[in-house]
Amino acid sequence: MNLQQHIESSKINGPKGDWYSPIGPDLNDEWTIALANMSPIQIARFWSRVKTDQDFHCWEWTGQKSARGYGRYAGHMAHRLAYELVNGPIADGLVMRHKCDNPSCCNPKHLVPGTSKQNAQDDVLRDRSSRGVRNGRSKLSVDQVRHILRNPEHLRVRDLASKFGVSPATVSLIRSGERWSHLAK
Repeated sequence: MNLQQHIESSKINGPKGDWYSPIGPDLNDEWTIALANMSPIQIARFWSRVKTDQDFHCWEWTGQKSARGYGRYAGHMAHRLAYELVNGPIADGLVMRHKCDNPSCCNPKHLVPGTSKQNAQDDVLRDRSSRGVRNGRSKLSVDQVRHILRNPEHLRVRDLASKFGVSPATVSLIRSGERWSHLAK
């Protein structure tokens, strides 16, 4: 069977009855070739691990997940595979962003390609980033940072740093809004 015959034979019903092919326009792309090598049974097995509800709800991945909750299937991220099975290949250098903020969601309508920078901005806007006390390496509590920002005793930077066991540079970065900026507002 040649590649074009495989493409035609791979067209099967998606989870909502829509026709799709796992093959996109760039047949030389490594990921597209991997999709082309998926049999209809493998594609059906993939969709069997996606709990679909209504089009506007999250479609939860029920198979293997990473530590961060992202679905994994045959060595690939499940949400990327779901998107590409329905929409075709993702352009080189782009990541998939979840509009729903649910890492196990495989609903292609909840996924949008974007840059790593856009994805990081999503984390900040949705308060998912490890900033402040969620950082794990933070030496200060929220109350201590607020105290540094207010500085009710009118202490010098180095005295504030000494009081809280951090460097003067850390205090300066907090007061300038470059660190703990979510509290400086």
